[in-house]
Amino acid sequence: MIAYMEFGSDDDLAAALGSPEMKAAGRDLREFATGGTTMFTQRLVDVDVDVDVDVDVDVDGG
Repeated sequence: MIAYMEFGSDDDLAAALGSPEMKAAGRDLREFATGGTTMFTQRLVDVDVDVDVDVDVDVDGG
């Protein structure tokens, strides 16, 4: 099973993880994921990049 959840901020994530609903989901998960689970989190950061790229593509193969 894969679950994807997105939160607006670190505080939103912390609040969600501490919520009664998430605690209930964790208890439920232990009932059917008896081999264990892995939780992966990452922070997405928007970065403005100004790049001047000159690409020469040979479409004729020669």
